[in-house]
Amino acid sequence: MLESIFPSSGSGECKAVTCVSDLNQRCPKDLQVLRNGTVVACNSACMPFNKPEYCCSGAYSTPETSKPTEYSKVFKASCPTSYS
Repeated sequence: MLESIFPSSGSGECKAVTCVSDLNQRCPKDLQVLRNGTVVACNSACMPFNKPEYCCSGAYSTPETSKPTEYSKVFKASCPTSYS
């Protein structure tokens, strides 16, 4: 089943994103949001770790310096049209 996310307001050039697999099923344990023992969401690595390399900040604030991490690769594999 394909899932899509469509931007509905805001600024910038946000595009629709289509996911080809269920990200919750592929979510790394460190990023899982659980409810009653079931994964209901998958956090960005920035949320639990709050480090520049996961938050695209500081020395990692440009596309040239912010390289894919093991976590961002999981998101990209599930949602290949996303920007991460």
